[in-house]
Amino acid sequence: AKFTTFLYVIARRICLDYFRHQKRETDGMERLTQYLCVEEEHNVPNEMAGRALEALEKLPEKMKMVVILNIYQGLKYEEIAEVMKIPVGTVKSRMFNALRKIREEIEER
Repeated sequence: AKFTTFLYVIARRICLDYFRHQKRETDGMERLTQYLCVEEEHNVPNEMAGRALEALEKLPEKMKMVVILNIYQGLKYEEIAEVMKIPVGTVKSRMFNALRKIREEIEER
């Protein structure tokens, strides 16, 4: 196996482990809610963060990984593309669609 495949598996495991252990409001959740630019209908930021986390958990794995690597791990689109072995355009479209789905999920509630 190639080193980049190994690196991807390690990054994925680290991200998923981090994601599982951070159920409460974190810097990443704050960044996610800011990133979503959802209208502030909710008075409690923790409630919105919780909804965003629930919506993130519902995403397909490939979309979820892009969001986690970008927002939680701080990787740039180019770095994510390299780690996941996909074009930068695919990273951008997955991020756009993931944030759209999360935003829709939050606004439905």
